[in-house]
Amino acid sequence: MSKENPKDSDSQGPIINPDDFRSIVLLMEFENLTTKVSIRDGKRYFGTKSEPLKPEDEIRFIEFLEEDTDQGMVIECPPNAGSSGHQVKIMVQSHFRGNTIKQEVIGMITESESLEKTSQRLSIRLTQFDSVAWANLKELFATRQREVLELLQSMRGH
Repeated sequence: MSKENPKDSDSQGPIINPDDFRSIVLLMEFENLTTKVSIRDGKRYFGTKSEPLKPEDEIRFIEFLEEDTDQGMVIECPPNAGSSGHQVKIMVQSHFRGNTIKQEVIGMITESESLEKTSQRLSIRLTQFDSVAWANLKELFATRQREVLELLQSMRGH
């Protein structure tokens, strides 16, 4: 009996591709330029003092904001990170399929919402940013969303 060559049976690739389920890795560092509070490297800094953050307290990207010509984002972060009118600087770095997009943006908090006592949701209107890098980041997320929708549709047989 001859053994079947595993590569021959895999000529069309695996049935399930693990890359289809990989998420975009988004790392963020936050600095409130008004109060000098910053969140980076797993810690919250108050001037020269710092306290460690739990993993669930890290900054989380929620969505992009677009109103007319304004660009912005919504993030969740630990409480007391900022209030409406505060100016903030955010370092955004994304990694996906070997591509990295890194940029620093400056913006103003336009809305602040407390989420229980454990976090805060901030809407930020960007005032200084690299428009090409920002467009690339948005396109990365839009492309990934389309891929996920196509995958789900193909799994349902549409």
